[in-house]
Amino acid sequence: MKFDKVSETFSERKEKGSIKESLISAEEVLNEITEIAMHKLDMYTDEDGNQPFDIDDEKVEALSESIKENGQLEPIIVRKKNGRYQILSGHHRYLALKSITAMYALATVVDVSDLKAYMIVCESNIHHAAPPPSKLCKIFLRYRAAGKEEKITADQLAKMFGISREQMYRIIAMDTLTTPMQELVDAGLISTNSIKQLRTLTPDQQDTLADYVYNEDKKLNKAKCDKVIDLFITNANATVEDIDECLNSDDKEKEPANNYNAMKKMSKEQLADYIFANLASFTSSEKILSFLCDNIGKEKQNLEKH
Repeated sequence: MKFDKVSETFSERKEKGSIKESLISAEEVLNEITEIAMHKLDMYTDEDGNQPFDIDDEKVEALSESIKENGQLEPIIVRKKNGRYQILSGHHRYLALKSITAMYALATVVDVSDLKAYMIVCESNIHHAAPPPSKLCKIFLRYRAAGKEEKITADQLAKMFGISREQMYRIIAMDTLTTPMQELVDAGLISTNSIKQLRTLTPDQQDTLADYVYNEDKKLNKAKCDKVIDLFITNANATVEDIDECLNSDDKEKEPANNYNAMKKMSKEQLADYIFANLASFTSSEKILSFLCDNIGKEKQNLEKH
């Protein structure tokens, strides 16, 4: 490889505001461009041995052809770790070089913390191909936990990934869903708009709903998810068959329109048990108080008439 083929230096990309380069200060750059033997390079993995990104085989193939014709135009970004070099950005380029049996790779060597290394990896790859919601959830949770260390606010984090703050918190809520439910959200069979509501279901109820969706192979939008939640409010042990009847029945009057309509059909004892057991499912304490006051007021009026 020859350095004169590099299209832009690390400093030039940093001046343009490249996401990964903007995370790295000049003091953290140990060597802007150098050659590193391929056998000394390792793909990035986190402390659990996972990669927070997916590899696009077609992109690797296209890069292989480009490198054959033009050489490596952009260095990969690496850091020293355990006497070797860990790749933080440029995994597709590394695999492309490996596929054509290149002996060396052009690289920028940096000295960064484990957290910053993770941030560079995520932000280098997330914009090439958006990861599924469950993987985004893990990324956001780790960023949020480290927010104080790097002084990252929720708004900054959401902006960093090109989504709204509300969307970010919705994805973070996936952490409370069971694995089968997360897989269904990733597959697009359950709407991400329903995540916050679905987390109010118990793990057993979530698994029952997951069984229904797997069997039917039909996408559930927010309206249908709300119906299922109402079903479990009135019947905590609802089965797959109950869900099917709830979602496919033509008798709309038998299906509560929302949580509050379902509550109106409960006895005083059922209502008290439900409120304490499902407090998190209410959007605000004001709504609970308003509902109770309205119903207590109506009951008082009925007693006065008699």
